[in-house]
Amino acid sequence: MRENVPAAEIYAIGSRGENLAAFLNTLKVNDGKKLEAFNLSLKYLLPTIERVNIDHTKEGLLSLRIIENGLEYSSRVISEGH
Repeated sequence: MRENVPAAEIYAIGSRGENLAAFLNTLKVNDGKKLEAFNLSLKYLLPTIERVNIDHTKEGLLSLRIIENGLEYSSRVISEGH
């Protein structure tokens, strides 16, 4: 989850979380309500997490941003366990 990934239409997440950003972006593009449902489920399981956002970099890559307790963290920080 740490590295930015190319934008691609992905319908499954790898067993170790590979392609998570691309998968969530696919949900957002194809049916934004599914991404909202994902965020609601995540908040139910982890109440301090407000949502996961997908960012598009100028290089055309995708990255994840987690909003927890009003603070935004990049997936690079989350993957390191900080």
